[in-house]
Amino acid sequence: MSRLANEEKKKVNHSAKKAGVLMYAAEKGLHRTCLPPQLALALARAARGITLAEQETAKLRIKECEDLLETPLQRRCRRCTCARVHDAQRQVASLLVIFDREGIHVVTEGVVM
Repeated sequence: MSRLANEEKKKVNHSAKKAGVLMYAAEKGLHRTCLPPQLALALARAARGITLAEQETAKLRIKECEDLLETPLQRRCRRCTCARVHDAQRQVASLLVIFDREGIHVVTEGVVM
């Protein structure tokens, strides 16, 4: 199952939970604004679950569109940039290890080492 389909399924499940809570409250003659704590929490969690699933679905759809629009050249450029960033981070880390081993104190991001 795709991530998008999984998020849609989560949304349906949370919607069913929300409907279940509201139906139970209606059967008991309770108004949705005056629920006992446990039911109010169940309703809030279901609503939150729906919202989170909608948010994740939107993110996945945007990512899907970006992937469709990205050219092979842009993909290679992004991978190359990521590799260069990784190499630069490794180089800084290596220098810090050497400086530390040699007892050389340097200032890194506002902290004296």
